[in-house]
Amino acid sequence: MDDEGDPGLLPPGLALVNVVLDELIGVTVVEIDEDAVARVLGPVDGGLYVFPSREGIANFLASGEPHSLAGRLDEFDAATEEPAYEADFARMLESDADDDAAAMLWMECLLVVDGCGVVDPSSVEDAMKQVEAVTTLREDFEPGYQDRDYWQDRDTLPVQITLPGGTGVTIVALDQFGERSPAFLGDQGEVALFHDPADLVTYIHAEGTDAMRAERYWPRNPPECEPRMTVDVRQADPGDLRSDAYVFLRALATVLTKREGDLSVHKMSKLTNERRMRRAVDTVAEVLREVNGRVTWR
Repeated sequence: MDDEGDPGLLPPGLALVNVVLDELIGVTVVEIDEDAVARVLGPVDGGLYVFPSREGIANFLASGEPHSLAGRLDEFDAATEEPAYEADFARMLESDADDDAAAMLWMECLLVVDGCGVVDPSSVEDAMKQVEAVTTLREDFEPGYQDRDYWQDRDTLPVQITLPGGTGVTIVALDQFGERSPAFLGDQGEVALFHDPADLVTYIHAEGTDAMRAERYWPRNPPECEPRMTVDVRQADPGDLRSDAYVFLRALATVLTKREGDLSVHKMSKLTNERRMRRAVDTVAEVLREVNGRVTWR
């Protein structure tokens, strides 16, 4: 990709940079040296840390945790500095700005690209993906982090599910119901349920082959997995298609059986007489038995 907008045109020194990637937004520190080499705040062995706020950076620096800019930030007051640059890759992708404006925007993105060690990206999208692959969002130094619920505002939740065979806890991505991305913890075509939330925490922290681990919404390093939602799938009723029990049964059937079509809202919404309702009740019971026999207990 064209390197027009060389960071060497920017003055040397330390500065805060707002970073906007596809799935991550935060602020970090960049150092531009006299030779126009950009370095970013991150792990000692390479990569980038972004923080939700300047206070998070200040708390991180005060913690003494090793980082890539050790010894260079002793006099840098991250809590009071204003961001000097905008490495907004998302805007760059959508930009229809004139050449000068686009060049300036790309120049500021290059601070992060170069600082992360990304060499000759083929496009803005390629640069963004390579940067995002080595970026870690450090929420753990935000004010009040220790008192905040880890699962608040996340795309996944620990959910307690009750089936005829028992009750267990798993990780569920509710927004992925009906989508191609994995909605439940487990390998392809599997739903793993844990009798003990503590065992679920241990499982998540260990290496595994679950399809969900490759997704952006995978919950890395949760402190606990106590259920935030409880669903008794045994209560699924074709007369109440919006109930959690019915919605979860359909989602489980999508993963574990080939019967999800039998539970379609379109089909079940046509229960116009008692005979059709009895047949629907029998179908729900059959699918529930099939789902119950195919979950994986851990």
